[in-house]
Amino acid sequence: ALIDRALGNSGGEVNVGVLAGWFCFLTFLAATQDIAVDGWCLTMLSKRNLGWASTCNSVGQTVGYFFGYLGFLALDSPMFCNLFREQEKDIGCVTMESYLRFWGVVFIVGTTFVAVFVKEKNVTHDDQDEGFVQTYKNIVKILQLRNVQLYLGGIFYFESLILSY
Repeated sequence: ALIDRALGNSGGEVNVGVLAGWFCFLTFLAATQDIAVDGWCLTMLSKRNLGWASTCNSVGQTVGYFFGYLGFLALDSPMFCNLFREQEKDIGCVTMESYLRFWGVVFIVGTTFVAVFVKEKNVTHDDQDEGFVQTYKNIVKILQLRNVQLYLGGIFYFESLILSY
């Protein structure tokens, strides 16, 4: 419904603003979850296995990219899906909307499962937890530093030069 309208599948025009807004929001949520899971991983793994944290992260991201990009492209392709059907059809196995809905449910169920059934160890810290809001306030303070602004400005400038060719 919303995704089909934004993609222009229901006869209207493609709504780039809605798509960009939703995907920026989803990317923000995924990045926040990635940071939280990385920190959580450090408290869950024993000191002996801490070196495996980055390996698990890399493997998990690779599997996620596969399902998120190649998996969708294959399942959306009528040619690929017809390899496994008795009768050929002009549509793929999934639509963008059904694919996003499926993975949304998987994320919610997985997160709920972890929140309910996984018990954390009590970890003592020398420093005090800042909390969610204070963490983002610190990010804003970091982004206001002159050297960080110069660095980001340089990245955006050179990226615009590269993209203009």
